[in-house]
Amino acid sequence: MSSVKADIEIEELTYRSIRYRRVASTHRKYERGTVFLGDRLIPSYPSLKRAYNLRAAIQKEFGEQPFIVEEKVDGANIRIVGYKENILAFTRGGYICPYSTELLQNRDNFRTFFQDYPNYVLFSELIGANPYNHISAEIYGFEPRFLVFDIFKADSEQKVTALLPDERMELIKRYSLPSVTVFGKKSIAEYEELLNILETLDNGNREGIVLKSLQGFSPRIKYVTFSACIGAIADHMVKAFEQSAPETRNLFFLAACYLTEVKKEVSAEITSKMGESILSRLRDAIQTKKVAERYRLQMTKQTWSELQQLLSKYIPIRVLSEKNIDEGRIEIVYEKIYPRSTAKLREFLSGRTYVD
Repeated sequence: MSSVKADIEIEELTYRSIRYRRVASTHRKYERGTVFLGDRLIPSYPSLKRAYNLRAAIQKEFGEQPFIVEEKVDGANIRIVGYKENILAFTRGGYICPYSTELLQNRDNFRTFFQDYPNYVLFSELIGANPYNHISAEIYGFEPRFLVFDIFKADSEQKVTALLPDERMELIKRYSLPSVTVFGKKSIAEYEELLNILETLDNGNREGIVLKSLQGFSPRIKYVTFSACIGAIADHMVKAFEQSAPETRNLFFLAACYLTEVKKEVSAEITSKMGESILSRLRDAIQTKKVAERYRLQMTKQTWSELQQLLSKYIPIRVLSEKNIDEGRIEIVYEKIYPRSTAKLREFLSGRTYVD
């Protein structure tokens, strides 16, 4: 770790023969996860404002102006760039992801896109089987897929701008790039239609929607479904000693706001679904005496070695099975084990007593 510019923490990294640097902590000029690749700057994705009351947020942020509505997808945030002869995939934290990068190598549409637009960055969600989101494969199926939701470009002075929605969708269509679902242009006048979209997504256990300005990057707001809220609450509760209490608290408010505004009811079925989601995760942890997430991925042995090294920097990895499949590839089943929550759970189960 080194300090390259005025107290910016920079981590110097190498992926195979490619050297790059990532911003390791948020700075006044650069967000954590910003990448310097040769003389290029690969921006991180800005945080979006979250709405608790959709109608009020639309009125405050957009007024009567139209906006584009897109699905908010529950995957892993992956930045895709072209670099020399390579297509590279960066995680939100600014690391080259060996798994995602391998998946992209035979995608000719991506390669053609970067030949024509070498300084563009594709922001995407990796859904299905991926190393970062254990729920995504349950929602979208095992097959890993990239869904583009934004395109940024940087000029020679490293000034970064986002393409407008119409510009982005034109390029996506021209190069047959995979995209998140776009529900079209709406305004506050279509508020009831937005509620119908949300209910359809909620019934499919999808995450929610993002509303984006047609004129520039801002304003943008995100709004999540009840299903997404209770899934996240259950996840946070079982990993309570790794997660921040305020974020979990906010999720309860989000769930209650959704029930009030969209469903307009709190039925026995709803409360049962919420309780079952939380308690089943906790009960599984108690029965296995560990707080863990299971993943199943397919890749080459070299990629698995690189990915395992990356993941193990932050959390213990336990391989459950490994088997050969076709063309030199393997299928790996492994667990991420959350050490603090696992240790606390085992204390509880050992009979240790506490003063509240």
